[in-house]
Amino acid sequence: LDFSIDGGGNIVTIEDNGGGIYRFQKFDSDMVFIYQHIWDGLDAPMRVDFDTADNNLFMLTDDGVHVLSVN
Repeated sequence: LDFSIDGGGNIVTIEDNGGGIYRFQKFDSDMVFIYQHIWDGLDAPMRVDFDTADNNLFMLTDDGVHVLSVN
């Protein structure tokens, strides 16, 4: 669905795996996998973007905008 890059060059993606199943993944700048989270049905994601000034990750969903904590 979307991706964004943080101030350290890490990449986050959000994906729709079908049937209301969504996946968030984080990779380093060499595309080495770091982390993933899978959820279903709630707050369908549409877009992600980092605020590089403070490295907050914002996710736009069908329910509004959410700030995510990503280490």
